[in-house]
Amino acid sequence: MDSLHRVELVPDDEPAPTGRAAPAGTPPGLAAPARRRTRAVVVAVLLAALLLTLVAVGSWRTSTAERARLARPGAVVSLAVPPEPAWETDAAAPRLAVVADGDGAVLAVVTGERVEGYDVETGARRWAALDATAWCGPAAGETSAPASRPGVVTCLTGPALAPVAHVLGPRGPTTDAVPLGDDLGRAVPAPDGTVLRWSRTGGVVHLALQDARTAQVRWYREIQPDDAQRTAMCRPQVAGQAAVTVEDDLLVVRGCRLSAVLTLAGTRLDARGDAITTGVISRADGTFWRTTVRLPDRTGSTQLVAPDGTVRTALSGHLLVPLVGPGRDATTWFVTTPAGVRALEAPAGQGTDAPRELWRVDLPAVQVVALAAERVVLAVDGTLVALDARTGERAWSWPRAVPEESADRASGGPDLRRGVTAAFTDGATLAVVVPDLDSPRRALMTGLSLDDGGVRWQAGYDADPHGFAPVAGRVVHVDPGTSRVVVHG
Repeated sequence: MDSLHRVELVPDDEPAPTGRAAPAGTPPGLAAPARRRTRAVVVAVLLAALLLTLVAVGSWRTSTAERARLARPGAVVSLAVPPEPAWETDAAAPRLAVVADGDGAVLAVVTGERVEGYDVETGARRWAALDATAWCGPAAGETSAPASRPGVVTCLTGPALAPVAHVLGPRGPTTDAVPLGDDLGRAVPAPDGTVLRWSRTGGVVHLALQDARTAQVRWYREIQPDDAQRTAMCRPQVAGQAAVTVEDDLLVVRGCRLSAVLTLAGTRLDARGDAITTGVISRADGTFWRTTVRLPDRTGSTQLVAPDGTVRTALSGHLLVPLVGPGRDATTWFVTTPAGVRALEAPAGQGTDAPRELWRVDLPAVQVVALAAERVVLAVDGTLVALDARTGERAWSWPRAVPEESADRASGGPDLRRGVTAAFTDGATLAVVVPDLDSPRRALMTGLSLDDGGVRWQAGYDADPHGFAPVAGRVVHVDPGTSRVVVHG
């Protein structure tokens, strides 16, 4: 009994847990259970709140991870079934730009009347601005900005040599129209609300990067001609011209005896002299892969280039960039040589170590279709060959057997000899687009298991097979011939 008396630590007249005294005459034996029940309710409420918090954090982490995945080249929401049209609109120009915020992605389309912003998921029109003469960019595919970074689109109106800039965001125009002046040449919309201005005089290309919000010039550069003749750009009627584009957030200049690749800061990344730079790929650590060829034998070389443009290391062969993959976040890269394909692991950060070879295979690959789910999928002589991305061991191939004239090819089936024109993945399924054997204006799409290469579904589309692209997690088709944009669900 003594031990029972020591348990009761609270006097009988202690206030009830609600802050009010227990009613007079309440038996002492009833006050304690009431307090215990109240404490149990409080604990249950706290546990429920904690559980909701954990669920919210888990959901936030999942959505953040999914946004990061969808920012990768070729990534789409789902390929459990063949993509089917969800909504469509007309497009006067086959250039689509994407801007994003916390409410989702908006597709900026130049229609027959104006520039319109559509919710990518639902097709609902969020805003309309400017008119159909606008030229907007960077276009989807020209920039590899992370999906988490708020995006803007720069649109240009007015005369070609005296343009007016408009900056558009997820909710439409963000600034007033800004005249850019008439003394810097032609204009190209560039990333992060900038405009690249250029002109060519006496063989020299004059470049300037302007802020689209203020018209302030951030830098000037002069690109001198070199000694490498580019046949397609050196015909007499176009020898004094050039082409300036945006590719993977880089500024690219091409012309007769002229080539240059620059960062937005104005740093040149291309090789000088008689080497022709055929491609530059950004890496997450700020370095770049650069592939060059030398004429007349077109000997290929790939270099790892520092942010300031200096070469850290070089190796023979051409870089193969996957249609589907981690993009600039990749840790494994592929180089093709006459002996086959090499998988390399490049050092991260500011280290000067040479890339480490992971494996090599004796396959005449012409294309890396995908690097996903621990598989690297190569296009080899009309066949897709999947290898273990860690070891290079063969995992599967598709089609399983490829006779010279197979039955499905004779009936208009997939013909991989023409190459894969587009590819997508949801992490488990790889969808590849190839031209229909019987019709160049018809596309065939096949969903393959990344794990074992099994065919999950096949579908045909009355659409140009070269018009498919991943946009904000959706399969989108742009057809300049019909002036239509179709977003698939």
